[in-house]
Amino acid sequence: ALRYFNVYGPYEEHKGSMQSLVKHIYDSKTFKIFPVNAERDFIYVDDVVRANIHGIKANNGIYDVGTGESYSYESICELMDTTYIYDKIQNVPIGYQRFTQADKNKFMKDWEPKYDLTLGVTAYKNYLDAR
Repeated sequence: ALRYFNVYGPYEEHKGSMQSLVKHIYDSKTFKIFPVNAERDFIYVDDVVRANIHGIKANNGIYDVGTGESYSYESICELMDTTYIYDKIQNVPIGYQRFTQADKNKFMKDWEPKYDLTLGVTAYKNYLDAR
C-alpha cells in the first residue's frame, strides 16, 4: 500500500475544490494562511507516478510517498509569486492538522523523490503559466 502525502502537479484542474494547495495558491491573487505555522510534505506528481511503478516490484508493506521534508505555506506562496495574508486565529478549524511529513524510513527500498519543493513547484508553475 502506498500512503501519499500532499500531491500536486499538472492535470489536476478537473478536481475543482479538491485541487492541491499549490494550485489554489497559484490561482489566488492573495492567499489566506491560518496563523498556526502549518507545514506539509508536498510531493510532485511525477514522483508519485514513479512510486506507483516502483511499487509494483516492492515487497508487501505500507510505504510513505512524500519527500520526507515539510514546508510552510508561505514558502509555496513565495515560489508561486503569490501574496499572502494571515487569517484570524478564530477561523482555524478545530482539529486542524498543522504538520505532515513522510517518514523516509518508510520509503520503498531503492525509491526516493527526484523533485524537491523548489524544483517541483517551479516545474508546475511553468506548466500553469504556459496554458
